[in-house]
Amino acid sequence: MTGRKTIVRSGRRPGLEECLEAWWRIVDTPAGRILPDTPHGIAGDEVQHCSAFDMYCWRLVCEAFAASRVRGIPPTRLYRLVVHIQSGGKFKDFRIDDLVDPDPEDPRAFRSKPRETTNIDRLGVDDAWIARSAYARFRTVLKTIIRSSDPYFPS
Repeated sequence: MTGRKTIVRSGRRPGLEECLEAWWRIVDTPAGRILPDTPHGIAGDEVQHCSAFDMYCWRLVCEAFAASRVRGIPPTRLYRLVVHIQSGGKFKDFRIDDLVDPDPEDPRAFRSKPRETTNIDRLGVDDAWIARSAYARFRTVLKTIIRSSDPYFPS
């Protein structure tokens, strides 16, 4: 079947930036938080409902997180990288690895052990370059998922 003969379902497909912004509206913490910290409310709380389109975009971005395999950055840090960029952070400020600091209250260092300096630390890995390439890879995967998913139909 050629490209002209394929059936294209009419509906709205979000742009990449629009999809990330809609995902960010749901994930944003603490301001604009839609899901409460505790399931029971307090006096004065207002119920916040997110739009169906935001939930559609949230699903697409979560699928992109699951499908992204980025070398040099663990999957748990990829989420934090996108949150860091969406909140206005810069690539040079993002740390890929969290160094373990020894706990001063733990004399035998059971909970945390001091980490030795490795050759990679001496060479100086460019975290900004790794973060920038991981974010670019994530955006490419998200574009592919947006194109291949069903379009959004407003209810």
